[in-house]
Amino acid sequence: MTDTLGKDLPHLSSLLKQNYPHKNFVLLNYGQGATNIDQGLYRLTHPTKYLDIDYPPLFHLNPDIIIVESFAYNHWGGELNDLNRHWLALVKIVDAIKNYSPETKIVMLATISPNPKIYGDGILNWPTNRKWDAVITTKAYLQNFINFANAAYLPLADAYNPSLNGDGHGDPKFINPTDNLHPSSEGKLLITQKIVDTIKSFNLIK
Repeated sequence: MTDTLGKDLPHLSSLLKQNYPHKNFVLLNYGQGATNIDQGLYRLTHPTKYLDIDYPPLFHLNPDIIIVESFAYNHWGGELNDLNRHWLALVKIVDAIKNYSPETKIVMLATISPNPKIYGDGILNWPTNRKWDAVITTKAYLQNFINFANAAYLPLADAYNPSLNGDGHGDPKFINPTDNLHPSSEGKLLITQKIVDTIKSFNLIK
């Protein structure tokens, strides 16, 4: 999901420049498509290669802020033990950041909600029942992620709740109509606005 925000995160870069005109930013997108949270944890301390680009361990770059996305769209099953595994993986990521890079600030990012009526249309083209099952599970992981961020008292950039429509599902305007999975341009703007709002609210950039 984060991968689709662009290698250089142009929406985020633009908003940061607007809000912090006298600061220079180096933004690195360590999101890699179709990878789960365990693989995200691995990228913190190990080199990886994605789309023919070599990425050093993220900790080697001494980041000032790390944005941790939910990994809700690349989830395991929907059982309680799967959600507990997701929670424990989040604990490991946060602990790793605090232990390996204690000066790094953390922002937790809950991305936009999926919509069961259109989920994956244009790329997956699943039957209705499978779309609903996938959306219910994805939303359970998103809520699990939000619950974790709140329980851990971590700054939360919540694009999930503002992305919901009157039916309680993802508003199609925030979803890319080509694959009905990833954020549309409006969805990307929502996500990046929530990141910047959270950074400002918690005074993470001095």
